[in-house]
Amino acid sequence: MIGVYVYNDGVHDIDTLITQTINRLLNEIEKETWSKRIIDKFKNHVKSLDLYVSKIEFQPEKETVKHIKDNFSFFLNNLIKDFEDDQGLLIIVVDINGS
Repeated sequence: MIGVYVYNDGVHDIDTLITQTINRLLNEIEKETWSKRIIDKFKNHVKSLDLYVSKIEFQPEKETVKHIKDNFSFFLNNLIKDFEDDQGLLIIVVDINGS
């Protein structure tokens, strides 16, 4: 099971929340041996890849975020298909005060 923890931190638009979620997902799976085939799908949208700290920065164009937003469940399902050994995905979005 791959777990992604997203702290909303006052984000009020879905586009930013989707970008943060994918960014955290890419950074979480980066340590997995099978992550390269997933990260390669995003190579045109990765602005920073720090090899010393293992940090990936996902910065997609607005059209990409719109496509992901409009097809979010299908997008996640396609990503999970590339997980090794049929692992699942758990996304936790924390928005304690809604601010």
